Amino acid sequence: MSEESHVTAVVRFSDEVEGTARSSLIDSLEAADLPASTGWDLEYRSPEETPDRTLALISYIADTARAKLAAASSVLRGWLRTVSAPGDRVFAELVHSPSGKTVRIRASDTDLAFHLLDAYMKAPGGSAPAVWTGLEWREESPRSEPECAPSPPEVFVSYAHDSDEHKQNVLRFCHLLAECGVVPRMDRWFLDSRRDWQDWATQEITTADFVVIVASPRCRIVGDGKNDPVDNRGLQSEMRLLRELYHRDHPLWSRKMLPVVLPGYSVDDIPIFLQPYTADHFLITSYAPEGAEDLLRLIHGRPPYTKPETGPPPDLH
Repeated sequence: MSEESHVTAVVRFSDEVEGTARSSLIDSLEAADLPASTGWDLEYRSPEETPDRTLALISYIADTARAKLAAASSVLRGWLRTVSAPGDRVFAELVHSPSGKTVRIRASDTDLAFHLLDAYMKAPGGSAPAVWTGLEWREESPRSEPECAPSPPEVFVSYAHDSDEHKQNVLRFCHLLAECGVVPRMDRWFLDSRRDWQDWATQEITTADFVVIVASPRCRIVGDGKNDPVDNRGLQSEMRLLRELYHRDHPLWSRKMLPVVLPGYSVDDIPIFLQPYTADHFLITSYAPEGAEDLLRLIHGRPPYTKPETGPPPDLH
């Protein structure tokens, strides 16, 4: 093993992890060129008042390439999938001592988590463990602090510049979202400085709670890949990323991507990869809250119907 590939790390296990499972993780790290030794068992990471349990903690006690940390995180996820059952609230912690950053890896984390780990490691902060939300690494609030009001949902709005009228309609729609407790993110509000728009769109899309795709004839053409390559290059970049995410993790991104049809447009204006007729879309009938009720209910997690509680069986004697 080369000196460049050497990593100084210690793995500590919960006492519920058996010897074969411990050896399995150490061997998997070794096979990935991420050697580690075993330390004392954990005794303080699984508070009894919560169902969350830490099965392993890896401490990197030397400066380590972030690519190595991403690889170690991926190994931890694979290991958790073999030692836990679906629905178990277990995780493994990865601690990078030089930077003070800690991330909690779960079996359900997606590949995107490890692609964005480098960006999180470079960001300031790191006083609390971070967890993958499905879109970004986010630090958990300390349990001793009172819960704060939830942040308003953030929505990235992807649209084509079909015409000045269409751009004004999209702007009007975004103002409606803002008035209804949603933080809309659109390009026209980020013209304060020179930007790399592809990097900007990638960051916005991957960190937003939802992505709204506003249907229009030009949006459908670009989304279906039928446009002239020199036209709508910004939208082409967005659509390529959206198609990639939709394909790579369909269960997650089919919930996050919301096709929207503004007044005067048609379901046929939705790009075909978003399944205009076999998955949900949202018709905006007016630029008022009642005209966007279905969309607002979904974004705010307030479905129109509540499943009733199941009562006891009747006395059939």
